[in-house]
Amino acid sequence: MSLYDRISRSYDEIFPVNPMAIEAIESLIPLGAEKRILDLGAATGGHARAFADRGWDTLGIELSGDMAALAACHSHVLQGSMLDAEDIVRSDYGIAVKFGAILCLGNTLPHLSPEKIPAFFSMTRRLLGQGAPLIIQVLNYDHPDIKPGFAFPTLEKSGFRFERRYEEGEDEGTFTFVTTFIEGGNISTDRTVLHAISPGMIAFWLRGAGLRKIEMWSGWDFRLFEPARDRYVVIVAR
Repeated sequence: MSLYDRISRSYDEIFPVNPMAIEAIESLIPLGAEKRILDLGAATGGHARAFADRGWDTLGIELSGDMAALAACHSHVLQGSMLDAEDIVRSDYGIAVKFGAILCLGNTLPHLSPEKIPAFFSMTRRLLGQGAPLIIQVLNYDHPDIKPGFAFPTLEKSGFRFERRYEEGEDEGTFTFVTTFIEGGNISTDRTVLHAISPGMIAFWLRGAGLRKIEMWSGWDFRLFEPARDRYVVIVAR
């Protein structure tokens, strides 16, 4: 069982949808754009449901079978790899469609190996409508704190405890993301490979895919991103 399958039932408590993110994303979509949003790495479907409740046609794609099954109870989320998004969209809609925005949030992108990202960005560009944004939220791997030994704040609720830290990866340019999920008397530890892709490299690959208008923000308040200050970055590419 993967990390994401293990935490699926508690995911919405661990990572609740941020209403500020929903408002910010809507503000980035141009007037007249397709009223359709694609969420890649949709988890338990929180964002897909939030946008559907606001009148958007939403499709989410989630690799974890357990998460996708939970999401499908209330949202249009399908199980699959975001690398196969183009085929999944074509199969689901039955025709070629464009999206008013594509989302890749919650540090999902670093799960992809760098050699796969250029083709992934090219695919997302083909799925975007005219002027529509690809919106990426990732950890800033250029920040001096983000290194082996870095620990995220422990998340503790009435029924569980969730701990996360980075260790040295086996391969150059990677981290081992070590998570411990404690629920009742059960303790589960997982180790996931993440690729330390910098904001600059992401921008380079985006431009190579033809998404040349790029903005970087420190968060959903649209404060300008500063690599030495901000641990997270929101990247908007068109």
